[in-house]
Amino acid sequence: MSKTSDWAMDEADNAVDLAIQQCRDGFNIDKAIDILSENQTVMMFYNTDELYMIFDFEMSDEVKKYDEQLKGTKH
Repeated sequence: MSKTSDWAMDEADNAVDLAIQQCRDGFNIDKAIDILSENQTVMMFYNTDELYMIFDFEMSDEVKKYDEQLKGTKH
């Protein structure tokens, strides 16, 4: 990918990561995906179905347990 494409992908991933964190804090997943769907940069790389799959995985109990374990380790 070109530098511009790399930058755009990073921006899209950052937007998705931020939305996931907000959902972990109680924000509505459907609303978060609606907002992401309005972001042209995000939609260049992901479609709505892919966003739902990402959110389903990231909000799963296994990922939550892993995140909690990771917080407990020293870096």
